[in-house]
Amino acid sequence: MLYGAVMEDQKPFDADRYVDVTAAAIGLPIPPESRAAVVASFRQIAAMADLVMSFPIDDDIDPAVIFRP
Repeated sequence: MLYGAVMEDQKPFDADRYVDVTAAAIGLPIPPESRAAVVASFRQIAAMADLVMSFPIDDDIDPAVIFRP
């Protein structure tokens, strides 16, 4: 799970580990001078996801099949 929301049986999102493991898995070299910025970006993404995931939604609400603004 990418987002930082912690479910009851999950550990908090670890951006450092995620960046290292994911970059290695897809063969993406991250230069040492860029790593801190990449990790910071994933921490920010996780914080935004936490906000979205914390919004309460009733269990009986279904997604719209077609979006009409």
